[in-house]
Order: sequence, then structure tokens, then C-alpha cells
Amino acid sequence: MEMRSQVHKRRRKGAKWLYILLAVLIVLGIVWSFFAQAMNPITKAQTKYEALVLSDNKLKKVGDFYHIAKDGKTYYSVSGKNSKGQATAVIYTTSNEKLNKNGTVVNLEGKLNAQSVKKEVERSYQPKQITSLGMAIYQGVPVWDVTFIDKSGNMTFVTYQISNGQLVRTIQNL
Repeated sequence: MEMRSQVHKRRRKGAKWLYILLAVLIVLGIVWSFFAQAMNPITKAQTKYEALVLSDNKLKKVGDFYHIAKDGKTYYSVSGKNSKGQATAVIYTTSNEKLNKNGTVVNLEGKLNAQSVKKEVERSYQPKQITSLGMAIYQGVPVWDVTFIDKSGNMTFVTYQISNGQLVRTIQNL
């Protein structure tokens, strides 16, 4: 009689762990599906703009994709190599969901790139975290826009001109 009781307790203990494991898997599945759903518009935009630069022969090989929104506009940019093998980027602007299909082609050879912008921001501001980085058009000039959280926990926004690396504007303590 006593042995039966011990076996029964072990079965209940094993079932308990099975339920816990099942609950954890369900929670992970829900979190993953929420994350995938949230990233879906960006993934679709990336696919769309990469196909656009390739079909328009603006780039031969696609590298990085950037997305940034400011001043009521959204900027999608794709960097890569052009037909001559030069580092190039194409910046597309959308306003009220209307796409400027021409895009602005920017030669990046010897110019400011994403890695050098990050290094400059880290050197100049020592941010806690860089939250966004992307190419945009500011006053008709191609620029890198960087948003980051500074040491004090405030958001800061800086803009660098792509052609010469000059700091164009800084907005601090947002």
C-alpha cells in the first residue's frame, strides 16, 4: 500500500513539471508571435525597397537597410554597391504613404558611413544606447540621423552631413 502511494506521488510530481514546461512554451510562443507581428511592416518595407533599387539598377548588390521617421516623413534607405563596385546608397522618402520612387542616390565612397557615424557619436557623446540610425534628407542634403539616450537618460538627436561628416544639427534633452 505504501509503495503505491509513493508511485502515485512521483506521477503527480512529473505531471506538475510537464504543465510548467507546457505553460513556458505557450508564453514563449505568444511573445515570439507578437514580436514577429510587430516587425512585419519593416520586413515588408525592406523587401520592397531592396527589390526597387535592384530593378531600377541603382544598386547591383544590396548591403544594409535603414528606416527612420521624422518631421512627418519616413525615410527608407538601402546601401550597397553600384555597377562600378562603389559604395552607394539610395534614400527614398515617403510622406502620407506616397513614395518618391526616384530616390536620392548618394555615393558613399570616402564619405561618412554607418560605422564612422556610430564611432563619432560614441566619441563625442558617450551615449548609454543608440536607439536609431538612418539616412534622411535635411534641407535638400543627404544626412545621417542618429537618436540616442545620453548619460543622464535624456534623448538626443544629431544630424551629420554624409558628404563631409559635418555636424548639421543637435537637439538635446528631448
